[in-house]
Amino acid sequence: MNIEQLIIPFFVFFFLGIAVLIVLFGIRQKRKLRENFASFAEKLGCTAQIPQGYFGGFPSLTGNYRKRPLSVYMFTRSSGSGKSRSTTTYTAFKIDVNNSENFEFNIFEQGFFTTIATKLGMQDIQIGDDVFDKEFIIKSNNEPMVINLLTHGIKQQFMEMAERYPAFGIKLSGQQFYYETANTLASGAFAEKLETLINFIGDLADRVEEIQGKRWR
Repeated sequence: MNIEQLIIPFFVFFFLGIAVLIVLFGIRQKRKLRENFASFAEKLGCTAQIPQGYFGGFPSLTGNYRKRPLSVYMFTRSSGSGKSRSTTTYTAFKIDVNNSENFEFNIFEQGFFTTIATKLGMQDIQIGDDVFDKEFIIKSNNEPMVINLLTHGIKQQFMEMAERYPAFGIKLSGQQFYYETANTLASGAFAEKLETLINFIGDLADRVEEIQGKRWR
């Protein structure tokens, strides 16, 4: 058998080997994600919903944390089109709050998109803190309340979060806070960061209820 006759079988086995490695890596990552999700749910005192099988979808968790209903889940979002189309996996969570006055706000870091959005007319509230106003865009249906919400301590926490998490932003709408990030619990190190974020938004929920004279029941 000459070299030419060996080339085709070599490439067939080579690419089959790569395909097998990709599948094995995917299985390993899914297993790690599910194990980390289960451990994280247990740490928070919540219940994990862990799918079975390779095509079982994403895990999630629900329960009460700091006496508030909490849900953590994952989803994918696609952007671009054609050959430039890409898909990113996100982890998101929602925390309930007693928001009887229907106070709404969206606070997120300044950036290319947000700068354009402001120029197109999206409301941008200035709170009188030059450093904070330069770092964040604030949208709200109640300017006095959002200014009251942002105590010195909470503003400092926002600044610290912005340094640690790219494109940081938080939304309050209806009876829930919402946060999403392009990270997953497949990385064990992310669990500690996610818990920090959940606790921070729990502090915000406490502050919202303090302003409105209400507490979650």
